Amino acid sequence: MYVLRIGLFFLVLAQCLPAWADWEVSGQGKLLLSHSAYLSDDFVSVATGEQQYSDLNANARLMASNRWDSYDFNLHYQLSGASGDSLNIPLSASPFSTSTIINDDSRLLDLSMELENSSSGRWSQRLDRLNLGYAGRQLVWRVGRQAISWGNGLAYNPMDIFNPFSPLAIDTEYKTGDDLFYAQWLFQNGDDLQLIFLPRRDPADGAVKPALASTAIKFRTMSGVTDWDLLLARHYGENLLAIGHVRDVGGAIWRLDANVTQLEDGRTALFAMSNMDYSWIAFGHNVYGFIEYYHNSLGAESVSLAGLDSALVSRLQRGEVHSLGRDEVALGLMVELTPRWQSNVTLLRNLHDRSSLLSLTGNYDWLQDTKLMFGAQISLGERDTEFGGIAYTDPVSSLSGYIGAPSRLYLYIQQYY
Repeated sequence: MYVLRIGLFFLVLAQCLPAWADWEVSGQGKLLLSHSAYLSDDFVSVATGEQQYSDLNANARLMASNRWDSYDFNLHYQLSGASGDSLNIPLSASPFSTSTIINDDSRLLDLSMELENSSSGRWSQRLDRLNLGYAGRQLVWRVGRQAISWGNGLAYNPMDIFNPFSPLAIDTEYKTGDDLFYAQWLFQNGDDLQLIFLPRRDPADGAVKPALASTAIKFRTMSGVTDWDLLLARHYGENLLAIGHVRDVGGAIWRLDANVTQLEDGRTALFAMSNMDYSWIAFGHNVYGFIEYYHNSLGAESVSLAGLDSALVSRLQRGEVHSLGRDEVALGLMVELTPRWQSNVTLLRNLHDRSSLLSLTGNYDWLQDTKLMFGAQISLGERDTEFGGIAYTDPVSSLSGYIGAPSRLYLYIQQYY
């Protein structure tokens, strides 16, 4: 198969490199069991006649890396699969989402392959990391498939414009890799300058188009207890200026990110985030909490499909923004019950329509290389609100209902080797 041939080619090529015996190989397997519940007037229930959905998602990752002199090489092979009731939900029930199968239609290299896509199961394989890097005393660079994370958000991240995690994501261990060039210059005083160039293809015709590319440069400076980030970017044909600030405030950490983007139609959009987190000990237990405010000027105070900004829709579809509302707040609390048990509570709330999503999670280090995560996500709010569900009519079938995140229970098993 195409993806396997590419992976084998680079593994064979790597044998020509020095220190082949020093290669590090590791892996992980993850299994997610979930049960989702929709209300009777949700669009999913109207379209399928079912309100309860049980699903299984599997993910396996095999990782190989090697270092010699100042260079390193990384290869991650990923196999992903899904089966269950949700495979029969029509795509029209989630008008903002893309395919559940990760593909490389918009990436420079096609390192993905769909193995199966049917009502009984969906399976795909891909190379999620494939890169060569160099780390000198001051110069660092990396070319190939890799992941970049910028910004200081804990739930929402306006400065992270490359595949940011959703606030609802269960697994945030690995971001989806992109084909890009990354360089960093380290100054002797601790400051650094980073550069990224990320070309993209048009999924419609497969052509590499400059208007879809991202070029970004970020400067970071540190002064005492204060960090500053300045980001300049050309992203999907739009100019972007962002600033980030981190400082210590009485033992807590305060962060602020602001992203100002000049849209193609001449308007200016503002995405901003401010958060604070703190750790303490209560009744003999380690406790961690955070609060975060997020502003999205493209979002609506009163959410409706007809009123959604087209610039917001494009960001939702490419997974760059994960909020329909204009002003949101996220609250989080973690209590370490024992060294092997952690309990987490997270609340996302739309400040205008007062709808919320509550996430309850338990983490248990079951065995040395095995972790269990179990939890619930509960949607709270009236109809015609962001988390309570917004009215939707399918233009093809003319069926009507509400779309939004269902309430669900899940068990996540993670095995490392």
